[in-house]
Amino acid sequence: MFELTAAPIDATALSARLSRPEAGALAVFEGRVRNHHLGAPVTHLEYEAFDELAIAEGAAIVEETQRLYPGVTVLCVHRTGALRIGETALWIGVASAHRQAGFAACRQVIEEIKRRLPIWKKEHHPGGAAEWVNCTAEAAARIDEDYHSRQRALPEVGATGQARLTAAHVLIVGLGGLGCPAALYLTGAGIGRLTLVDRGRIELSNLHRQVLFAAHDIGASKALVAAARLRAQSPTIEITVHDTEFSVRNARALVAGHDVVLDGTNNFSTRFLMHDACLALGVPLVSAAVHRFEGTLDVFRRGAGGCLHDQWPGRAAGEFDAAGNCAGAPVFAPAAGVLGVMQAAEALKILLGIEGEAAQRTQLVNLLDGTFQTIARPSALTVPSAGSSSW
Repeated sequence: MFELTAAPIDATALSARLSRPEAGALAVFEGRVRNHHLGAPVTHLEYEAFDELAIAEGAAIVEETQRLYPGVTVLCVHRTGALRIGETALWIGVASAHRQAGFAACRQVIEEIKRRLPIWKKEHHPGGAAEWVNCTAEAAARIDEDYHSRQRALPEVGATGQARLTAAHVLIVGLGGLGCPAALYLTGAGIGRLTLVDRGRIELSNLHRQVLFAAHDIGASKALVAAARLRAQSPTIEITVHDTEFSVRNARALVAGHDVVLDGTNNFSTRFLMHDACLALGVPLVSAAVHRFEGTLDVFRRGAGGCLHDQWPGRAAGEFDAAGNCAGAPVFAPAAGVLGVMQAAEALKILLGIEGEAAQRTQLVNLLDGTFQTIARPSALTVPSAGSSSW
């Protein structure tokens, strides 16, 4: 539940509202008015909200958090009006069965409130001076030029290249051992917009290699938890979540409008489907697969270096899946990490225009013997039509 109030916040009464016999933990955050901000002294504050929109957005944040962490109950109250130094401006309480989920959910609400809530504060300074501050804009402004300064210093990137990354829209299908590290590095590099597609739920057996997730996330949506982690890493990033399967029904609609697609899936049927949709729409695809200590990496572009069908002539995706896919197969966690990072690197190179010959070869990685090999791909190119049997 989310509420706005002009009255002083009664923390004891709010905590009592979250009393649950099944809850072993109550995580509470109190944001209080302090006597300084950005080096300037502050005498008191005024908060003003766009009430209807703030209540709707606050309720959406609470609902999303409760979906992210099944079983938690969230109560969030934000003050409006005039507040003295030391008064509570924001109170968040999370009742949960275990402390890990309570802490995580509480932090999730804090970060989303700062980023999304339409609330302004007027800071009053000694001598009568005052200024309005948009809390949402202030949170986003914390990511300044220093964030990407070391990357921007590369001659291959520079200010122009960094601007390209900020304008880019990347689709990641599959948030497993490949998609998680790829998403982390793309976010850190400054990609402006990400679309995440995965209908899976986090399982204990995922945690050794899916680096966006923790033990208290078990049972939650991979796509939703991943989005929350990435927004915490870079508050300025725009993330669209599709907690659904990549399928024949939505393949082209999901691929359309993106600059690069990353394939982090674990079965051949989805891999072929994504490949065909990307080639048909002319969107570069960075595909990887991992098994045990080994992995492969391919970049597919229309008009360069062949396609997946040319690698497996006369074979349908169903034949491979019938023989077994990567789901549940043994995997060395660092192998997934290496291939996921390589996917991110190839995507960034495509966006920066420095990809070289990656779209003409398959890269083979073996971490057991420490070898990296490249093999040329067939040069023929098959672009599936809308009526192709691959669909």
